[in-house]
Amino acid sequence: MRLTSVSLSPGSLSVNVTLDAVLSIRNPSPVASFAHAAGRAEVYYRGALAADADVPPGRVGAGGVETVTVRLTVLADRLASYAPQLYGDVVGGAGDVSLTVQTTVPGTVTVLGLLRHHAIVITVCHVTVSTTSGTQIAGI
Repeated sequence: MRLTSVSLSPGSLSVNVTLDAVLSIRNPSPVASFAHAAGRAEVYYRGALAADADVPPGRVGAGGVETVTVRLTVLADRLASYAPQLYGDVVGGAGDVSLTVQTTVPGTVTVLGLLRHHAIVITVCHVTVSTTSGTQIAGI
């Protein structure tokens, strides 16, 4: 996850943040492919949904990896009740903002081109974004 822009004004609530999330869908199977439909990437700040974006459909071959970049725009209306905490995290603290990113991707696993099985891939990642350097500084 990379912070691409931040503008913050405490006088009148105005927050505009753009995040680029780089998602890697890895298929460890040597014999099955994974074709996925459109999915969702959601970003949470202090437990509240702050941003979301569509993950485009795609296909990951056996043993392959697909990398997708998703641009998320966080708007003030989604974070209005958290403005004091966000302002404190960005300006009053070390400039670090803790986020949780959840990605859900539904699809179909095809084994040896014959057997098909529906699957849903769900990942949850906790990251800390440094607003001073514009990069992810920790993630699990």
